[in-house]
Amino acid sequence: MSIFPSSPTSSATASSSPTESPPTSISSNTHKPKNPYAVGRELKLKKHVPPKPFGLNYSSDGGADTEEVEGYSQLDWCLSHPPKLGLTNDDDIKHVHIVQALRCGEASGAQILLVRDASFKGQFVAKIYDPLYYSFEQGDSWISYRVSDVVARADADYAAEAAAYNELESTPFSGTLVPRFYGTWIFDTHTKVNGIEHVRQVRMILMEHVEGVRMEDVDATKLTEDEKNNMMIKLVEGESELSFHGIEHNDIAPRNVIIGPPVCLSGMRSEASRNPPSARDSVDRMKLFGSSNRVCLIDFNLSTVDRLKSSYDPLQPHQRLSPVMRWWSKINEFRRSGWVPPDEKKEWLWSHWEHSDGKYVDAERNPNNPYVHPMPVGRRASFEAKKAAKASQKTITKQDP
Repeated sequence: MSIFPSSPTSSATASSSPTESPPTSISSNTHKPKNPYAVGRELKLKKHVPPKPFGLNYSSDGGADTEEVEGYSQLDWCLSHPPKLGLTNDDDIKHVHIVQALRCGEASGAQILLVRDASFKGQFVAKIYDPLYYSFEQGDSWISYRVSDVVARADADYAAEAAAYNELESTPFSGTLVPRFYGTWIFDTHTKVNGIEHVRQVRMILMEHVEGVRMEDVDATKLTEDEKNNMMIKLVEGESELSFHGIEHNDIAPRNVIIGPPVCLSGMRSEASRNPPSARDSVDRMKLFGSSNRVCLIDFNLSTVDRLKSSYDPLQPHQRLSPVMRWWSKINEFRRSGWVPPDEKKEWLWSHWEHSDGKYVDAERNPNNPYVHPMPVGRRASFEAKKAAKASQKTITKQDP
């Protein structure tokens, strides 16, 4: 299975619209319609410039409170609360046909489809942010399930993911560490309520269809240490480079990493890529774990672009921090799935990046507790000195009459 984004976006010469469209009042007892993204359906796309990213990792503008949403059905909420508009270019149109559902469902969040562009004669992955097919209720074992503003959630996913891919497009990572990006689009979908047809605008992005398997689908216990190291070192150093270039993924996990055949600079795929292995094939047949193979990150809906954050300071020095520090907690996800030694995950990090010969700001171990998050070399002495000075000042203050 492979899901990947792709490519260049042309700037839309567009008619400007207000940032947000006003809600309209619609009363309906109708249940939401069956998921419409069936194989064979044609979508007429228009080029779209998304709103600025917002929500979780950008600002507090996270949508309506639960109290505002309660009393609405999901269909009513989506019909009466259109998404933020951005800019639409009515002259830049593309027609695509749905070829396969990769991740599609009634409450599965963004719908992920394989589509064919007839004019280009190529296949792409379409990620569709339709709030009607997000889960209307949110919660967990600690918080009771309550309805949520699915329109704002879908909007935030779209804006964040689009911002990340647009930023990545001008970097060497596009088409290697991340899928190529083919732009942001909208299309109309029609819904009948009480005999009246309503039109909703839905947002989507188009991406490269990356061949390969997700790390989550690989039984890492059947790989050699060299094979696992080949993939993990590429992933760890690649993610660290993304951060240095100002993009934080924020959801690094085996489910969001695809391992695929090598990428040829000429744009032509290797024979292995033209005949991709199934996730169920044996490790011996896949031969996907050599040093030249591709490690690709997907799902940037929780990502942040540093320069778009309100707290961004362009004068702040930006350094490549040692992967030991960056991955001290992240590595746990990969330990659980067998990609790094389960009992020596921290030592695995130290063994590869304790000394980087100037490539990174090196980390130093805590001499008192090896499980405490490491700090940059030299920082701990300064930290301990400040702590001691504060403690000393407290003692003096207490002794003052």
